[in-house]
Parts: sequence; structure tokens; C-alpha cells
Amino acid sequence: MPSIPLYALEPDLTLLLERLNADPEVAFIVPAGPRRWRAASHLPRLAPGAHALWHTPSGALPLLGRGDTEPDISIPDPFAGWEERLPTAGSKQPFFGSHPGVIWLYVSAPLDSGAVPMSAFGWIGNRYRAIGHGAPATTAKFWRGLQGWIRRQTTLVPRGGLRASGPPGIAAFPAALASLQAGTAAELNPPAS
Repeated sequence: MPSIPLYALEPDLTLLLERLNADPEVAFIVPAGPRRWRAASHLPRLAPGAHALWHTPSGALPLLGRGDTEPDISIPDPFAGWEERLPTAGSKQPFFGSHPGVIWLYVSAPLDSGAVPMSAFGWIGNRYRAIGHGAPATTAKFWRGLQGWIRRQTTLVPRGGLRASGPPGIAAFPAALASLQAGTAAELNPPAS
């Protein structure tokens, strides 16, 4: 699965959220009650946890059913909301199967140790192209654009921070980079999904 690991502190998350909120092709999937969800074009804040981002040009979101007795259908209007029909283990995040129009952003909470937390974007991409479930070209283009924007905003640093010996591969946003330059350690892995 393609991913973009990044070091980001609160000011960096604000910058990232401004970018996502300004994009007319991004909708956030937010809770609307027990087992209920809805799409929203803006979020006020990126709280710690998993955030589902729907790339709206990718097409309809699936409402998963229970097999032959209740087949999958498309969610008629994600902005109006829906109730999940298939109970999932992760009740704190919506479940779409492996839908290539959904990109995940995992935001790590500040750490008690004071280390700079690692967050990450994750996307299924074209993992299932061979069986006819590839990503729409528009979503692949969006992903590349997001990667480019992140590259322009960040500096690559080694996993674990500037004192680590590995190759630079984690995108550090400005506030996180300043903290790393001041000698703060950094988390080694993003939060579990």
C-alpha cells in the first residue's frame, strides 16, 4: 500500500488541514451517530486518530452488505449520511472494504515522552487492479499531487529524527523539523490503523 509517513506537530497539522479543506475534491467521512457516517467538505481540526478522506471524483462510496441476502450498493448521497449495514470491528472508523477512492490519514497523538509523533497517509492505490478494482486515474493523479505538495512543504529526515543513522525518508513539516533540530527525538512508527 502506498504511504506517506510524516512528522507533524499541531501547527503542521493546521497547515495540512488548510490544504485538505481548500481542496474541492476532498471530503472527510465523519461520525453522525452510532454506526452512522456522513461526508463533510471541511473539518475544524485534525484530531488524533484515523481520518477517511474520500476523493469525490473517484465515484460513489460503497455501502457494504452481508453477501447474497444483502448485496453491496452505492451510498446515494454521502453528504446526507448513511448507516453501515455490515458491523465492523473498528466502530471508530467507517469501513469501505478496499475502496481505491478512500485515502486514510492517521494522526498520532502527542507523546508522553515528548518525542515528535509520526503520522501517515495510506492509500490502497492499484493493489487490486488485476481483479478489476484499480484506482481511477483522477485519484492516482490526486495522490501524486498530494505527494508533491508534501515534498514542497517538508524536509526529509531519517526515521527516528536527525540523530538517527538511517537514510532520510520521513517528511518533516516545519514545526516538527524545528523541534528535531532542537534535539527532540522522534517516533519510529506511525499510529496503528
